[in-house]
Amino acid sequence: MKKILFPLMMVLSMLTFVACDKDDDNSGKGTNQVEVDGKTFKIEKGGQTYFGVIVNEEDEKLVNVDLGFILEDNYVLDLELALSTENKKLEKGTYTFTDKDVPAANTIFGGEFFKDKDEDSLVEVTGAKITVDVDGEYYTVMLDLTLEEDQKLTGSFYGKLAYEDESEHDEEETEE
Repeated sequence: MKKILFPLMMVLSMLTFVACDKDDDNSGKGTNQVEVDGKTFKIEKGGQTYFGVIVNEEDEKLVNVDLGFILEDNYVLDLELALSTENKKLEKGTYTFTDKDVPAANTIFGGEFFKDKDEDSLVEVTGAKITVDVDGEYYTVMLDLTLEEDQKLTGSFYGKLAYEDESEHDEEETEE
């Protein structure tokens, strides 16, 4: 439950402050919806949280960023990424899933799809490929994920992603 609660709180808190402007035009870059085994969910908000630097087995420093989406009907999609940049934000590129405990650069090393506050609905991501394009403050994210029991989640997002820096919080926790 702790594993779910902290990331959920982070995603929900950062997404509280994001809204689309009426003049935002996605120009066909993303549908702002996902489909899971034939059921379509509208993406209401998206955000990214920077959690600091991690070091993999090759002593490579990577940036840990959490990418989250709030969907209609209180569903949440949460992906944990390892980036090869010190930019602290998601960058243009393709990110693929790894099941290694210590990820390589530009990988997704964790993910969950669930209904808010319903731990029984939690479904782990078991495979993924996302493609990201960045144009100023606007992100296009193409999603192609495999969930437990071979469920498919596909879709896309276009818009601004809320940003939150939680790296100081992590440093305080590790000092204790």
